[in-house]
Amino acid sequence: MSRTSQAMIVLKACGRKSAAAHFQLAGWTTMIVAHLIKHWMAGRAQSSSALRARSLARSMRVLLFYRAHRRLCQLDLIRHYLAEPLNDDLFHHLSQRDYLIRNLPVRHRIACMLHHYTFEDATFDTTYKRALYRDGGLTLWRHSQGGSEFSITLSMAAPPMGAGELVIALEADGTCLHRLGFSWIEGKVAGVDSPALPFVAHNQGRGADSDPAFAAFEHAFPNNAPAFFCFAALQGAAQAVGMTELVGIKGSFHLASDVQSAKQLARGHDSFWQTLGGIELPGPGYLVELPFRLKPLPGNNRGRAAQRRAYWAEIGAAAHATLENRLKTRRNRAPLPLAVNA
Repeated sequence: MSRTSQAMIVLKACGRKSAAAHFQLAGWTTMIVAHLIKHWMAGRAQSSSALRARSLARSMRVLLFYRAHRRLCQLDLIRHYLAEPLNDDLFHHLSQRDYLIRNLPVRHRIACMLHHYTFEDATFDTTYKRALYRDGGLTLWRHSQGGSEFSITLSMAAPPMGAGELVIALEADGTCLHRLGFSWIEGKVAGVDSPALPFVAHNQGRGADSDPAFAAFEHAFPNNAPAFFCFAALQGAAQAVGMTELVGIKGSFHLASDVQSAKQLARGHDSFWQTLGGIELPGPGYLVELPFRLKPLPGNNRGRAAQRRAYWAEIGAAAHATLENRLKTRRNRAPLPLAVNA
């Protein structure tokens, strides 16, 4: 074969690769635009034209950061789970007024969104993805007592999803008693030198209609609190992927923060992180070491305190084991500390 013929073959091959790359690029562009159109069409149901206009304008920023969103759409988790069927607001990190914390810059929003789903995609297997993103959630712990059923579930957050992409929720007889909303983010966004950690953007207690469920909880677990059950599950999950700290949001940075709600949000967030030994950071949150620090058992009521902590340890171990079994690789897993039993 002549050198000219060889050169022609090479050029044709390069042309095919270039064409394939072109069509692939066009495919990602089509996917991004399709999601934007889907969101805009869904927004037509909003009563206020001003709200629709603001949401449309914010979502257009997706095109300003096209490369980052192309990387997002290339993830298996996005293509095969979140984008099928078309999500009404796949790019909610930009279309909403705020995301994770109040006034988070656009570049940080995109970085957090991309980091979270890149981490989820690379860390967990298909069983995990199917459970969370198609089947309603992954059960981390279950307990039956006194004729009541208790469970803690890890699931994808319900729209609008601004306060974390994932939710850990405690239910009693089907009624939610507490939930924590969080995302896996790069530590520097929260002012921490860590490649990845859970950022808890929402700490919500029970609703007004949950009295019977809460009574069942108090009967089964006296002298305990739903918030600690959820945190124990989050701690176990974080340790399963090798993390040794998390950041909990300050009430003043919460998406719902305003003059009227400031004190309530501070009690539900700042005070809770401080109870867990959290250290206030200059930025939007408190740094909490995992396992969280426990005070020495008191001389009086020592048995009740030990029982309370035993439930936390049981929940943490169950969550740890559940997520450990769903890892693609176990090379970086953290051993479950026993300090919670101290």
